[in-house]
Amino acid sequence: MEKEESVETYRKGAAAALIIFLKGLMMGCADIIPGVSGGTIALIVGIYQRWIEAINSVFAQINIENIRHLVRFDFKKLMRNILSIDFALIIPLALGIMTAFLALSNVIHYVMEHYTAITYAFFFGLIFASAVFLYKKLDSFRGTTILMCIIGFIIGFIIVGIGTLKANHSLLVLLLSGSVAITAMILPGISGAFILVMLNQYEYVVNMIRTLSIKEIFVFGVGALFGLFIFTKFLNYLLHKHKRKTMGFLIGLMLGSLRLQCSIINGQELAVPDKVGVAIAVIVGFLVVYLLSRVTSKHKT
Repeated sequence: MEKEESVETYRKGAAAALIIFLKGLMMGCADIIPGVSGGTIALIVGIYQRWIEAINSVFAQINIENIRHLVRFDFKKLMRNILSIDFALIIPLALGIMTAFLALSNVIHYVMEHYTAITYAFFFGLIFASAVFLYKKLDSFRGTTILMCIIGFIIGFIIVGIGTLKANHSLLVLLLSGSVAITAMILPGISGAFILVMLNQYEYVVNMIRTLSIKEIFVFGVGALFGLFIFTKFLNYLLHKHKRKTMGFLIGLMLGSLRLQCSIINGQELAVPDKVGVAIAVIVGFLVVYLLSRVTSKHKT
């Protein structure tokens, strides 16, 4: 009997890990794309707040108490503290994101280059549906929540309208780019990949990942870790203390960021069949979010 229960527990754990891995895969795909945020996907699949809390819990373990345990070789107490981290989420999610980065960047790049309007129309439907999905999760939408939504819209609209900066690819610029881009990747609506495009680093970063340029990846990663450390603490505080206002801001941010998809689609010369394809892609993007939200509501992680 105990053996059967342990097998069943293992199966449930493995299934949960696989689902989280697939969610990480979707988040990684989104983070590669200029215009879609991994944070948007995290919201859709229902792990956003847990994800922010998990990241925050990792950095919370970098403290004097644990350093003292390490210096004294008290690994038992050290491991007891470290095991409080949500590894059940972090490990499969990180593996999914990294797999997407390494295996799917070329595929996504090809689709964006050869089917630009349809691809960005799909993103439009996905982001718009995500904003609707988030709105439906709020118990009320009035007063300061509406104000924060308007502020988020204005900020998102302005950011995606900024042109590309003529920055170089020095290690310092890579460090700063990592910090800023990771912040955008966490926020639903604002794409970290788009921020890299804006900073003139996107092609360079994608290429250094493809070629496994260790030094550049390390510097970019350090910048990303620093951005995570600062921003997730702040965002975690907002989600716990001012959740409705924060969600209102994120809804506005996503709606404002749709300016990017609209401008790219409008910049394409489209025949009538292409316009039909664009309309269908918007609907498909909307339906993907709807189906994902239905599926993930049945499989809580």
